Amino acid sequence: METPRLIGRCLYCFQMKISIITPTLNRNYIENAWRCLERQTDRAFEWIIVDNGSDREHLKTLDSIARQASFKVVLASESLRGPSACRKKGESLAEGDFFAYLDDDDEYSQDAIAQWRADVEENSCDVSVLRTFNCVYKCLGRKFVFERNNADLEDAIATKEGKFDIALKTSFPRMLYRREFVEKSGSWDLSLRSREDIDFMTRILLLEPKVTMTRAGSYDCLKTTGVDKYIKREFAESVLRSFKKIYGYTKDTYIGEKMRKYLGADTRNRWRKISLFYPDLGEEYKAFAQMLGYSCSDSLLKRRFLRAIKAPARNFPLLSEIFYYKLRNLTGKK
Repeated sequence: METPRLIGRCLYCFQMKISIITPTLNRNYIENAWRCLERQTDRAFEWIIVDNGSDREHLKTLDSIARQASFKVVLASESLRGPSACRKKGESLAEGDFFAYLDDDDEYSQDAIAQWRADVEENSCDVSVLRTFNCVYKCLGRKFVFERNNADLEDAIATKEGKFDIALKTSFPRMLYRREFVEKSGSWDLSLRSREDIDFMTRILLLEPKVTMTRAGSYDCLKTTGVDKYIKREFAESVLRSFKKIYGYTKDTYIGEKMRKYLGADTRNRWRKISLFYPDLGEEYKAFAQMLGYSCSDSLLKRRFLRAIKAPARNFPLLSEIFYYKLRNLTGKK
């Protein structure tokens, strides 16, 4: 066994154990996720990759990564059951005291694991939040940060009662979770097909864990999905089901008011788009938003205007990415 690989595995055995769980399905970006883990200043962790039914070429890539990695890699599979089932299976295979969730098209900064470990050791927290979350577009082979969420600990974490109060739009992979709280929460709800991440994060927060924020470190979320997914009826229906379920069990809790505002605003914004394609479903969105205190009274002209502006803007990164890879294939560059 090569020396770096041996050192990484020995460190994992004798330090606080962190398990990083990644679901994947035919995504060539996973090699970038692997490289970001190889760049970590702290490599005392295990990486559990759960494949969701990929083709042979992708499985070969995963095998190659497992052979070359300088840290422990565990490969497993779930046959087309979705990312929630993959994450749940990863948890069952994990040895770690803490879980982190890295999507196969995202990346950590090189100090992320070290920052998480330092925060847990210093503050004995149950959930550690990376200080920065970046939404990144990849256009013509280059990355552009188009949204950065960087909050101060005092503003982002604690209310006067000392309970969790971070912005709900913060993505769940930004956080390191103590295993005990994931298990107590029931982990991932396999009945939800959309916004299962908000549900997962919310149920953990309702257990009132001790939450702190790292001094540095970032999670880069690569936005690779075009708008087609967001105008499919089944996706819109599943989002509304998730929102109703989340509101049902949070409305009488200490985060009930925050959830009402978050879900109401998001439902109203989605109604503007959904109502153009599916008027009947739009009425359901409208009724739910109004129940939460949000008005859905924009004119049809305004909704069409907003749609005309947003759709090309969201499609451009995806189209540029396709163009870039096609160009590389034509020129023979790798």
